[in-house]
This record gives sequence, C-alpha cells and structure tokens, in this order.
Amino acid sequence: MAVGSIPNEISSQADVSMILNTLMYVNYFPTSADKESVDTLLREQAGLYNTNKLEPEQKAAYECVYQYVYGEKYDSSTAKFEFSGNNSHPEIAQLTYLNHSNNVRGNNDGAVGAAFYSTDASGNIQDLYVAYRGTGKGRWYDNGDAFSKKYSPYQQDAAEYFDSVIEKLGVDEDTNIYVTGHSKGGNQAQFVTLASKNAHLVDKCISMDGEGFSPEAIAYFKQLYGEDAYEEQFRKMYAVCGDNDYVNVLGIKVIPEDHTVYVESPTNVHDLSNAHGLVNVKTGKGNLFDFENGTFYNQTDKQRDLAIVARSLGENIMKMPQEEREDICRSIMTILEYFFSGKPGLNGEKATAEEYLGFAKYGEKIFSEILFTWDGQKFINRSIYDALKKYVFQIEHGEKTPVLVDIICNVGSFIIQFKAEPLLLALNGFVKLVSSVSDFADVLAPVIEFCANVAGSIGKYLKEKLDKDYRAAKEYTDSNSVLQLDTGELYGLAERLWAVNGRLQSLDYRLDGLYKTAKWTDLGKIIKTAGADMKIGWSGKVNNCANCLSDTANRFEKAESQIMGLLGE
Repeated sequence: MAVGSIPNEISSQADVSMILNTLMYVNYFPTSADKESVDTLLREQAGLYNTNKLEPEQKAAYECVYQYVYGEKYDSSTAKFEFSGNNSHPEIAQLTYLNHSNNVRGNNDGAVGAAFYSTDASGNIQDLYVAYRGTGKGRWYDNGDAFSKKYSPYQQDAAEYFDSVIEKLGVDEDTNIYVTGHSKGGNQAQFVTLASKNAHLVDKCISMDGEGFSPEAIAYFKQLYGEDAYEEQFRKMYAVCGDNDYVNVLGIKVIPEDHTVYVESPTNVHDLSNAHGLVNVKTGKGNLFDFENGTFYNQTDKQRDLAIVARSLGENIMKMPQEEREDICRSIMTILEYFFSGKPGLNGEKATAEEYLGFAKYGEKIFSEILFTWDGQKFINRSIYDALKKYVFQIEHGEKTPVLVDIICNVGSFIIQFKAEPLLLALNGFVKLVSSVSDFADVLAPVIEFCANVAGSIGKYLKEKLDKDYRAAKEYTDSNSVLQLDTGELYGLAERLWAVNGRLQSLDYRLDGLYKTAKWTDLGKIIKTAGADMKIGWSGKVNNCANCLSDTANRFEKAESQIMGLLGE
C-alpha cells in the first residue's frame, strides 16, 4: 500500500477496528449481556459513566466511541449523555456483541478479547470482528515472555478465545472474519492470524501500534506453515501506527512495510503517556483517529524521535542471545508492572533475583544506543530539559506535586522494592544526563553529586555482596600489587573447551543415529539413550566461556603492547 493513505482494501474495516479497539479500553462488558447490540451496550455504559465506577481512561475512551457512533458530545452542563436516536454511524451501533473473554474463560484470562458481528437480511453472519485489548494492570510480565520465547501464555489464550468464537458461531469461509487490537492486543491479533487453529479463516488482521515477535516465534511460524504459506498468511496483516509510537517498533516485525501506514499523531515528541495511547485523557481527543470527524489523521512516511530511539533499543534486544534477552525482558516488564500496579503480575509472575542481575550485567548492550550516541543523548537531554521546565513552572505556580518530585518518588520506590542493580544503572544514567542540561546544571549540582555518591556506594555494596567474581578479584588485588596473566594458558584453555564442545556435538549426532538402527525390542535402551541425549550436545555456555578466555587473553596482550609502546620498548 502506498504510504500516505489508509489502503482501500481495509478503509472501512480500519474505522470499525479503531472504534472497537477504543471500546475495549472502556473495559466494561457485563456478564448478562449476550448477543446484544453495541447500541444497548453503550447505553448501559452511559449509566456507569456518572457513578464513578469508570476510571478517567475508561471515561475518555467511552466519550470518543459515543461521539463517533452518535455524532454528539458529552453534555458537561447536564452531566448526561442525551441519546437522540440519530446514529452518525449505525453500522457500529447495530453490531451484535457476542461475548467477552473474561466472561467465558474466567477472570484470570490475560488476553482480553471480545467478539462483534453483523448479519445480512437472512440473518446470516456477514462480518465478524474479534478485538483484543492492550496491556492492562497485572499483564505486563507476559510481554517479557513474548519477546524471549516462541509464544507466551496470553498469546495462546488469545488464539484459544478466537477458536472458541469460531466454534460458537459456526462460521466458515463465507463469513468475513477480521481480527484487530491495539498495542499488546495488536500483537495478539497477529498471533491469532499466524498460530490459531482457525487462522486460515482470517481474512484480515488490523494491528494498531502492535509490537512484533521474538526470533523464536518467527522460526515457530515458519515451521507451522513453511516459507511460502507463511508469506501468504502474513500478507493478510496490516498495521496502523502513530508516527511517534514506541511500541510497534519493538520485536521483529512480520507485517509487510507496504501494508503499514504511519499516522501523524497530534502529540508532543516527548509525550510518553500519549505517544502510544488511543485516547488523550486530558484533551479527550484521539491520538491516531479524529473521532469527531470520523477519520484517521494525516499519514506520513517518517517516524519521529521517540519511535526511532525505541526501534534502536528493540533491535539491540532482539540481537541478544535468548537467555540474556529473557533476563532483560522479564526484568523490564516486572519493573513496569510494579510501576503501574504496585504488585506482581496477574498470576504472581515476576522476575527472579538472577534475572535482575542478568539485566544489570547485560543492560549496557541495549542501552548503549541511547547512552553512547549523539542522537540518543540529544533526545534524552531534550526530554529531561522539558521535564525540568515543567518542574520550574509548577513550583512558580504553587502546584503541590511537581514532576521532579514524582520522578524521585518513583525511583525511590523502585530501590525499596527491588534493591537490585538495574536501578543503579538507571540512576547513574539519569545523573549523567541531567548533568548535561546546562540550564539547570548549576542549580542541581548538589543534588546530582549526592545522587551520584549514593548510587556509587550502593553499587559497590551490591558488587561486594552479590558478585562472586568481583569478590574473588578484590581478594586477589588486595594481596597482589601486580596482576600476572599467562595468556598462552588462557588460549590453551579456550582451545580445549572448543574441542570439548566439538566432541559433544559429534556425540550428539552419533546418539541421534542410534535411533534409526534400534529395534522395538530395544525400547528400554532407547529410553535411557534419549535421557542421555537430552543432556548431551553443543553448549552455548561452554562456547561463551571459551570465547571469554580467548577475548581476555587478547585484551591483555593488546594492553601490554600499548604499555610497552609507551615505554619505548
């Protein structure tokens, strides 16, 4: 599709998908409602609107859907919604709401989905939409699994719900079937299109700001279909994304670029809260879609700073080995979970202490794009500068909760909650970046120095208490003024480890060959062999150890050569 317009082949479906995705964020679907019209559902929600049962985000989403469907705004003078009966978009009001995943699969269903359909004059189902809600409180940890495994529990839930809808309605190829979602919901819609039992029935998938997949997931999809069929399936998918959205760029993208359109979102380039949301809670307007005029905002072929930086971070994460990526993704998602809900995931999921330490160890690899490049530094400096300007403005106007205080409180709560090194990485980065904002550097110098000293002290303490290698190295340096290293021996150890790995791989192939020659009478021996085979094979850890030994020897030789050169020898 040509960048710059919603493609004709999904123009009407994209509008319907946007409204249903926004309706999902109202997140009120009564258990009593079954096969009722969306019009009836909206009227019931109007009653809830004024009872304080809906949070501000839910109310903003409801207002936008209401405005689109009925062509009227909420009357703030009467604090009521006046239903005139004149539907601006009756095709939405007349959709039948089938059911909601939580109402048919239990309250612990992480993949929150709902089904809607229209019928023809004969009562046959004509268009079926299955929409998935984005990440909510209690559901962040699952994203970590999705970025480090071939699939996550909630992705599987999404596929199972879709299959249950198909079975309940008994639809087939004669029905137009669309799956859609925003953010995590967009990713789940993509997963349904590629991995559900009835994926072949999906006509179109419309993902809005939905993220991509892990390398393991891509391999899994190709295994399911084969290269040709896989390509045919992902050609069914389309993406509509904000030009500054920082989620759709994460993971490995499977939606073709010629099926992707970027929308000029009416938000500030550093507005984290609205760069990704469907509705701006403060203004009541859409961030991708103009609900008043019923159209998407203008499209563009350029992404803005926040999206570009997030893409670099995502690419760095996806290049990492699976184990390292798992530590980082699970840790980040656990931190986000505590930030948004103050507790672990819906089913008690949270990163382990080992995963947090892995995050601290490997974090530099993913954050180097921001911390050590000019574009990254410029972007974050600008963001902090804007935050500090807002802080000064709030102080001057006597506001009680300046943004800087919120930032400090959040960092403090993280330190109390986790007591782990990832926070020190964030704190040190924050200190360095704030220091470079010249307009405020002098004023904040004492605060910056204090934070740096605290971070350094905590980091040293954690290293001494938690890092065995650090303790061993410190004991050696305390008793030895000269560090001696036999690089030849290190190279020799590396060669031996590589050789062992080669023999393990060879033995693994030979064990595999036994299965072809064994008879059924050797069943007991085969089972024993299979048990051994599971533990024998090429080892990534052994290979990494060998690489580390070789790299260490090489670094020492280079350092020695440089020192000798400086001494003129």
